[in-house]
Amino acid sequence: MAHNHDASAWDTHSDRWASSVQAVTRAPCKEMLAMTTSLSPITKTSIVFDNGAGSGMQTSLVLEEYPGTQITATDVSSGMIDNLKKNQWPTVTAHVADATDLESAGLKDKSFTHSMGTFFIPFVSDPDKVVREMARVTKPGGVVGLATWHKDTPSWSSPLQIAVRQVMDPKWTAPEVFHPATTDPDDVRKMFEKAGLEKIQVKVFDCPHPQKESVDVAVEEFFNMGNPSVKILLQDFNKEQITKLKPAFAKAYAEVYDGVKKPQKERAVLIVGRVAS
Repeated sequence: MAHNHDASAWDTHSDRWASSVQAVTRAPCKEMLAMTTSLSPITKTSIVFDNGAGSGMQTSLVLEEYPGTQITATDVSSGMIDNLKKNQWPTVTAHVADATDLESAGLKDKSFTHSMGTFFIPFVSDPDKVVREMARVTKPGGVVGLATWHKDTPSWSSPLQIAVRQVMDPKWTAPEVFHPATTDPDDVRKMFEKAGLEKIQVKVFDCPHPQKESVDVAVEEFFNMGNPSVKILLQDFNKEQITKLKPAFAKAYAEVYDGVKKPQKERAVLIVGRVAS
């Protein structure tokens, strides 16, 4: 399955993660944190779990709002965890773990008051198991919160598909980047319900890109960012084909986004639920 990225893909991307993604994901991560704490506030006795932590976006947001919070951060990518550790947060423990098998990483039942994960679940092989595992390690009355990508995302797919159909294959369809069970608000709610979570809240949240300086800048960003999701979009093409594709992509991008006047945005699904007491 194209959406199931292995750890090495994220290891390769880890050094570029902050610059290429966090400008888009910070606002929805912050909103998901607010939704989580609306069900159960973070206090001095809280113990937080950041699952699929990447280089530490959600961990940093928790510490900004609640300094001194005890946090365990995990990710399947050792490269991401190495980057997270560079922050040297004194109350954060970070290590490599597979989100579908937290028990193997030593995470015990009912360990955390708040378990959160941001934008990693679209890339796993078994998202239902991830939600069950997060519920397992969360204390009764605690909260599980996730941010995932909406089915309208990624915003790069539309201009790419237009470009490919114009210059290469009129029937080409952009490949599926995310696990299909994680991109529809109703499906995500069902995952939480199946895991026994209560008081579920779901919100669709728009995530604008920073304003692009020009179409050329947008084109270079897309083809050079190294994001594993973008690599999936481009997996059908060799270097020669990509060189041929770039001018057509620039034209299509300009059409879709009116040059750079129309905001480019992604869309997120944010969901929180409480573990039964």
